[in-house]
Amino acid sequence: MKQYHWWLVFFFSLFSFSIGMIVWTIMSAATIDINEDQSFSSTYHDVDDKYNTMMHSTKKFNDKYETILSVNGKSKDLNSVDVFLSQRALEKKSINKNMLNVGENSIEITVIDKQTFKSVENLKINILLTRSTVNHDDIRLQEFSYKDGIYRAKTKIDIEGNWNMTGYIQVNEDKGYFYYKTKSSIK
Repeated sequence: MKQYHWWLVFFFSLFSFSIGMIVWTIMSAATIDINEDQSFSSTYHDVDDKYNTMMHSTKKFNDKYETILSVNGKSKDLNSVDVFLSQRALEKKSINKNMLNVGENSIEITVIDKQTFKSVENLKINILLTRSTVNHDDIRLQEFSYKDGIYRAKTKIDIEGNWNMTGYIQVNEDKGYFYYKTKSSIK
């Protein structure tokens, strides 16, 4: 009879410990700050639902317009290939590493219509610079000056580390999305 008693004590101890760990996990998770992903200036759920539509829209945009996005003198085309890379793969595989500087950064965008070969005016530009792990350092750029066919904006980054640069460029109903994983480094 005493052996049976010890198995019950062992079972209830194990069961109580398991329930306690479940409660502790829930309580710990409830107190953690959650950062909502704003890739492509949209919510994670919208991007997940509409990713193929967004990439098709970007392809149509690139077929109609020649887009040059220059960050600190480093020119890039409109693409989102970095979205498939982990932050650790940035050093080995990304061609967009080290685009940003700690301090002042210059972003220039030129969009040329492939039929008329003229710069496009009245663009809607939305760029989000965000840290890869937290969003309290986010920098949203929507105001650009326009001169000589080039849209320009300046921003300041205070923190060295991994950053994501994401957003879209819109001409009338045509919208092209981009996503670059990069690093900010001290000049």
